Amino acid sequence: RTASLFKTMTLDDVTFDDLVDALWGTQPPRNARQSLHNHLARLRRKLGDGSLTRTDSGYYLELGTDVDRLDALRSCLVDLDSAERASGANAARSETMLALSTEARDMLGAANPAASDRRPARLVDRWHEIDRIHVRALISLGRATDAVTTARDLVEADAYDESSWVTLVDALAATGRRGEALAAFALARRTLVSELGIEPGLGLIDAQRRVYDLADGSGATVSPVALAPSRQRLARTI
Repeated sequence: RTASLFKTMTLDDVTFDDLVDALWGTQPPRNARQSLHNHLARLRRKLGDGSLTRTDSGYYLELGTDVDRLDALRSCLVDLDSAERASGANAARSETMLALSTEARDMLGAANPAASDRRPARLVDRWHEIDRIHVRALISLGRATDAVTTARDLVEADAYDESSWVTLVDALAATGRRGEALAAFALARRTLVSELGIEPGLGLIDAQRRVYDLADGSGATVSPVALAPSRQRLARTI
């Protein structure tokens, strides 16, 4: 609910009733006011002092210039990544992707695992998306060993996110560790089937195929170009 609260408050100066409606719809609990205050306090702790302001009409969320800069970096990275997928790896473009994703990850505190617990949900989504682009840039630049570490962190952060598993399989395959790449695919499939009751999507199946293509000698490197274009986060509550 804190994530829903954050999303609602990024839209505008919102009233108490707006927030109650966003969190509980037409059936708020009897203690809605106290519960909302608890969620607001939790959000303030996540974002830091000064981020949440009480106004005459309700509440205002001050995002600050860092978030604006992060949005700009993410938008640029998505465009570069799309071009990379469409036309193949380009060294200059990959270097740019790596530099921009490194800056964005520093802003999000990616080097500090403890910081992940203090990120609101929307920033976590951005962090994971930027990390996947970061991994693909490392692979394109021949730094697959470095890419594996970040890819493993992504999977540990959300074992139900197929796109992160794709990233890990590709990173492992790019290091030449075909057996580990196939083992990662098998673990991903087992997790999805046993926990969610679904089979892997096309993105993950394609990643497995690329590993076999390498083994057959049909490709010299793993290319991230064929990855599924969108992130496939699967709800934990299914």
